[in-house]
Amino acid sequence: METLSQRISAATFQSLKQIQEKNTQLSIETDKIFEQKDSFRNLQKELACLEEENLRLKQQFTSICEMEHKLEEDVKDTTKSVIPESFANQVVQTQKLEEILYAFRIGTGITVLKVMDKVARVQFDISLDSCYMESLYADFDVSSEHPRILESNFPVFIPLGVVSEKWKDEKDIKFFIQKVYSLLKAYFSRKNQVQILQENVGEFLRWPVHASMSYDFLEFSPMIDIPEDLYGTVALKLKYGISECFPKDVEVEIQGNEDFQEKIKSILSEKNYLLLFRSCLLMEAFNLIFGTKE
Repeated sequence: METLSQRISAATFQSLKQIQEKNTQLSIETDKIFEQKDSFRNLQKELACLEEENLRLKQQFTSICEMEHKLEEDVKDTTKSVIPESFANQVVQTQKLEEILYAFRIGTGITVLKVMDKVARVQFDISLDSCYMESLYADFDVSSEHPRILESNFPVFIPLGVVSEKWKDEKDIKFFIQKVYSLLKAYFSRKNQVQILQENVGEFLRWPVHASMSYDFLEFSPMIDIPEDLYGTVALKLKYGISECFPKDVEVEIQGNEDFQEKIKSILSEKNYLLLFRSCLLMEAFNLIFGTKE
């Protein structure tokens, strides 16, 4: 028959076993807490690096603004002193600095911030001539060595996925920011050029400018001041690279009687239309080639 001391010993052993199991479980939980703290410290370090990069980019943007002011002064001096070799070369030389200025008028404020635990946001605040237009952002899971996009409000034609994949190889957030910035600058430049053309010389177009969603393809038909005995139509098709502000290809379709076609070919050849379209802003090239004014 089991004695009282045996019962007490058994109960004591069982209690000690439970205490040991709880201690083991507590040790496991403690290790997890320390691991989480290490992950949090690493995330804090990464966030600090992002904030430093954000500060550097803001300083760079300030330098660009200062450069813009200097270039504006240079434009005034340059346009007075240019000696043209030909009509097209004159335009290209006098417009060169103005085009550089235009590129910087498409302003992009870049912010990198922590949205939640292990999620960082890269945000581009778009402005034109100091007027705010819209904000575009991409949220990334930064819990692993290779960040991945969780959510974004970028237009579908901005290839964030491709840029993000290349970012994995580069392992540098500056690569992502620089690539996306160049794509946005080119897109908003093309879009704004079309809007300016339509608003200012729309009355000289047979129909509103046809444009693709990304403004990398444009088509329009100018109304040309020619003698009444000549009749026909001209259509221009401009194709852009996704990261380009100026067209890489210009196609001209001419329909009409033979004299009309010869007249249009003569105008285009004389004005060196390809050089103008590839070197000047859209409305400026249009005016210089077809003789309309703002």
